[in-house]
Amino acid sequence: MRNILCKIKDLDTKIFNFRVANINKTVVTFNEMQEINKWCDENEVEVLCALVDLSSYATTQLFEKSGFDFVGIRVTLENKDIKKVYPLPSWPKQWRYLVGIRPSRPTDKIAVKAIAREINKSSRFFFDPHFSAKAPALYEAWIENSFQGYADEVLVAEINNEIAGYITIKSENDKGEIDLLGVDHKYQGMGIGYGLICKSFEWFLNKGVSDVTISTQGKNIKAIRLYEKVGFSTQSILGWYHQIRQVRND
Repeated sequence: MRNILCKIKDLDTKIFNFRVANINKTVVTFNEMQEINKWCDENEVEVLCALVDLSSYATTQLFEKSGFDFVGIRVTLENKDIKKVYPLPSWPKQWRYLVGIRPSRPTDKIAVKAIAREINKSSRFFFDPHFSAKAPALYEAWIENSFQGYADEVLVAEINNEIAGYITIKSENDKGEIDLLGVDHKYQGMGIGYGLICKSFEWFLNKGVSDVTISTQGKNIKAIRLYEKVGFSTQSILGWYHQIRQVRND
């Protein structure tokens, strides 16, 4: 059956050891849901995920009546012209402790993975018990892929020869995206996230990119406040839904 409504998520399937697919639309009709169910049956999909337009009452009701569970909110923020805020005007006093922010090296990968597996606890993967046990491994794999070319650049912040934080960034068609941003728990509150974003702005502008987006969990209030502080504003708010169709015990 030809399908444009869903896509198998290869990385998620590999990490969680059950077949995961995403719905490609944020507004879905009853007839489309029937097509989706047929395709999922034919492709032995075990967990189906969807980003849903929460302003569409008909769609949210359809998902709830179709056996989906609401598992989180994704907030996407955009800064349409980072030139207007770069360089960022206010640097924290704690910045004096930083050795610097630099492009990552292959030897940084282990440390970045260790941070990534510990600081994403607000994500839907940790919230949903079907995913939570292996959620840290997903973020490690995400970092691995970023170092292997999924990201155009991985920048790291270093304190006393220790990796304190990272940011992964990419650009395409004059649009920039901050994919992942993380700061080690013991270095939070020092302005490292702020500095990493500032350095990413420098990278984007050197590439001729001034329109940048970033997404985070709706309950990650600290992150949203940081992004607003550096000139981002909310572009969209979507709801994550998961449907557990069948999960193997192996």
